[in-house]
Amino acid sequence: MKLSDELLTVGISDSRRSGSGGPFIPSDKLDDAPEATLAFAEQIISRSTSPQWYLQQTLERRAFNTAESLARDHMQSVLAEYLNWSFWGKRTDSTPASEWLAALWDFRHEFTVVFTDRLVIQLLSSFATSTAPESIGSLQFPSGEPIPIPNPLIDEDIYSHLFNANRIVDNEDAKLPKMKEVLARHGIQVHD
Repeated sequence: MKLSDELLTVGISDSRRSGSGGPFIPSDKLDDAPEATLAFAEQIISRSTSPQWYLQQTLERRAFNTAESLARDHMQSVLAEYLNWSFWGKRTDSTPASEWLAALWDFRHEFTVVFTDRLVIQLLSSFATSTAPESIGSLQFPSGEPIPIPNPLIDEDIYSHLFNANRIVDNEDAKLPKMKEVLARHGIQVHD
């Protein structure tokens, strides 16, 4: 997976956000190392998973409000937060984790840190290089209506990427049943 060799700079803002110029960190968090690594992780993940996919989908006029686009948007922050926590070896904030982030973090306890980190990297790679099956990923949500997260269709899309990532890390799928149990504990119901 190719990452940009462009130098990222950090901006200061009233809130944490990313922009085309790089990540921004709230002024009251300048000395917060986990906040800085999270801002960079979000920027790198966003740049590695979105541009080519969105360009192709936009040209085909179907990029927005699909299960795939919403799954990608949601998982960018989930994967960045997970990798940030993994880097520091602990949760770096006290806010409640989303269902997917909590499940990925629990995978570390159910399996191993090394296995889960590899799985997350392959999950990131799956989002960077492929899409969910057409029957899931291309499902379009009505424009202008709020889309609740968690959402079963978006969860199925994410799971299809997780399933592919698991095939690379655990080619016998031995851990898949236990993964589904952990996902279910976090309210994520998926099917093969």
